[in-house]
Amino acid sequence: MIIQTLSRIIDKTLKDGATLKAYNRYLVSEAADLSQILHLPKNEIPSYVQGFVLSYIRAVPKLLNYVEKLFKKYHILDDWLPALKVMVNFFIAPMDLVKRQSDIHQLMLEAYLAMRILEEINEFFLDEAHTPLLPDKIAYVNVVMHTIIGESIARILDEVVFEVVHSMLPDRQRLSHELQQFLGDLAEQKQKILPNWPAMDNELDLSVFIHTAHIS
Repeated sequence: MIIQTLSRIIDKTLKDGATLKAYNRYLVSEAADLSQILHLPKNEIPSYVQGFVLSYIRAVPKLLNYVEKLFKKYHILDDWLPALKVMVNFFIAPMDLVKRQSDIHQLMLEAYLAMRILEEINEFFLDEAHTPLLPDKIAYVNVVMHTIIGESIARILDEVVFEVVHSMLPDRQRLSHELQQFLGDLAEQKQKILPNWPAMDNELDLSVFIHTAHIS
């Protein structure tokens, strides 16, 4: 896969001063609404939300890199390659699904698509091996991002995720021998299979969003 290309796309956008200032101005204009939704003081919205969003976006290539290395090591990359390629392609060839507010807003939507698919992959391993493949906070941070994006847009993106999950994740009735072996080892804890994932609490400052995941 071309995760390095993905990292370069993200770094180029997130290091552009004019782009960052434009996104900050957008957050200032939306601060009143976001304050009510996220239960944060209005004056803190721009700094907290921008910090969370940028960290969330940067987490995508890190997690994809970890997942790719793990799947290669246990010879199950082919089982997951279609879904992983789609996640990378979200950034390289963005879909024109919704109106974007800025370059960072576009990256945020693409990152949400990728992170939601990673969450669904994590659910696959929870269901089949009763062991999470990824950090347990991935669902939590996606709820926070869903809230920041807004229900109407997030619903459109979730429909794309469901389509990918149904068409590109391994058929549970016809799993490859290698994937069955990996799931068995993972379920029985025969060896330390999983790497030490970076704590998502450290990657993204979640403390300020403690109430957000309870929003209906």
